[in-house]
Amino acid sequence: MLIVADGTQFCGTANFNFQDSGLDVLLGSGYKWMLSGYGNGFMLIKDHVNEHLYQDRINHALPQEPFLKHKKLLTLCFEPGHLDTLAFGTLKQSILHLEQLGMDIIEKRLHTLSELAKKAFTERGLLTSEVAQRTIHSTIFNLKSDEALIKRMRDAHVLFSPRGAGLRISFHFYNTEQDLGKLLQIIDRA
Repeated sequence: MLIVADGTQFCGTANFNFQDSGLDVLLGSGYKWMLSGYGNGFMLIKDHVNEHLYQDRINHALPQEPFLKHKKLLTLCFEPGHLDTLAFGTLKQSILHLEQLGMDIIEKRLHTLSELAKKAFTERGLLTSEVAQRTIHSTIFNLKSDEALIKRMRDAHVLFSPRGAGLRISFHFYNTEQDLGKLLQIIDRA
């Protein structure tokens, strides 16, 4: 069994060591918490996964062109052609920025914001009972809403995403308690 995870909603929010994890493959998009814009992503693959990926291709000859000779089959599978070095560079700069800030600090900040937001949203009846009862929750919340709340949020230029019968909002390390307070003022307006 191989364990494959989508880290798009996680990477960039907490300290994480892929080699020490129980994951075999981690995929993610750079646009979300990694702060690196659209058009890039990443894939981490542990060495032992290669044998599973190569099973039906192991007997095929690899290309012998000089510019491809040094590449392994796995690299050829995931490099379909032209690559966007600007997107790669943006992801790299984002990683350096997050490292400079310190993942421990980012993780702690997000945990604090999540706790404050969860408490405030629970008090206002905006969370499902399952979410309200969780001891730990991410910084992504799906709030119960109606057309009036959606209009107030749009009028106040709050970024959110419609999700089912609710709206999704989230916080990142650059958000503050004051940002949460402003959001709560918008929510509390009758």
